[in-house]
Amino acid sequence: MSRIGKRPVTVPSGVTASVDGQTVKMKGPKGQLQFVVHDDVEVKFEKGAVTVAPRAETNRARALYGTARAQIANLVDGVTKGFEKKLEITGVGYRAAMQGKNLQLALGYSHDVVYAIPEASRSRSPSRPRSRSPEPISSGWGRSPPKSAATVRRSPIRARA
Repeated sequence: MSRIGKRPVTVPSGVTASVDGQTVKMKGPKGQLQFVVHDDVEVKFEKGAVTVAPRAETNRARALYGTARAQIANLVDGVTKGFEKKLEITGVGYRAAMQGKNLQLALGYSHDVVYAIPEASRSRSPSRPRSRSPEPISSGWGRSPPKSAATVRRSPIRARA
């Protein structure tokens, strides 16, 4: 049984939810979204929460009802918070800047990449880039060097050579 699927999805105030057969519809301040649940999953809306359960005890139904619950939770997030993607550019020589309504990215190509921002979204570039200390570069097979030469064991193949 799915641990995620067992938990009900609470519908916050300001969001209207409806379940029509296998279609779950959410309407909130950021818009309206809907999701069609697979036939192997039973969906109910009661007491201000949406619950899902498998219709049969098959592997497919048990796999799908946790996924359906996660999708319904994403519907609630989408109509309340909206979609947000935060990008962090690290490294020497990489930069991002806003030019009017376009995002200009210098990513190491021979030319800058210019991306037109959609009207419905908004973006901003930080006022100053964050400084990060460089990560240590490891050599070899990803292991730290040995403490002393006495602890190094040579393979039989190397010993003969």
